[in-house]
Amino acid sequence: PDVICLQEVQHYADIEEDLKQAGYEGVFLQRPGRRRDGCATFWRSSRFRLRDKHCINFLDHSLADNVALLLHLQPIGQPTTTAAAAQAAAGSGQGGSPGSSSSVDRAGGGLLV
Repeated sequence: PDVICLQEVQHYADIEEDLKQAGYEGVFLQRPGRRRDGCATFWRSSRFRLRDKHCINFLDHSLADNVALLLHLQPIGQPTTTAAAAQAAAGSGQGGSPGSSSSVDRAGGGLLV
């Protein structure tokens, strides 16, 4: 795959090392407090470059101690397009909570995950 989104990541450095050797770049966002897990998004560096990233801490919005990564990825060799990848850490067992799942969709030549 060109983009990989992971949640409940506890050993990011190990995963990053393996995926880097396979041609991926990535970012990680740890959950707040004593939590050691978080979410990570990797993209194939030969296909995309990172234009921007936003980190969202759900506690800032009076929600569970989850986080989300929003990435603006630009396809290499193509005009600027809006492309974003997002992944939130797993919810606290409350079904339907914001960020508890992800979806994939093509949008304007970009990728929305």
